[in-house]
Amino acid sequence: MATAHALAVVRAARPVLVKVAAGGETSLVFVNGERLGSSARRGSSDRWVELKQGENLFHLISSHRSGAWPIGFKLTVVDPVKPRGEGKLPFAK
Repeated sequence: MATAHALAVVRAARPVLVKVAAGGETSLVFVNGERLGSSARRGSSDRWVELKQGENLFHLISSHRSGAWPIGFKLTVVDPVKPRGEGKLPFAK
């Protein structure tokens, strides 16, 4: 089994909510040192996280047994004035 690590720094001009989609055979995602989730979870692999103003460190760890090694990582900024599919605003209490 092989393991790969990918790091990315995302700079945010202000705090902003993003949807994180990461995929692979087995992968873990950490944001600013906190575990966001893993691809082993059943259902959607999408996670929501609020980026802090300034630099945000993403760390993706992926393991694979054999063959082609599919891996993906995508950030989508969520517009704070539009619903995120749940019928409420993301920042609403």
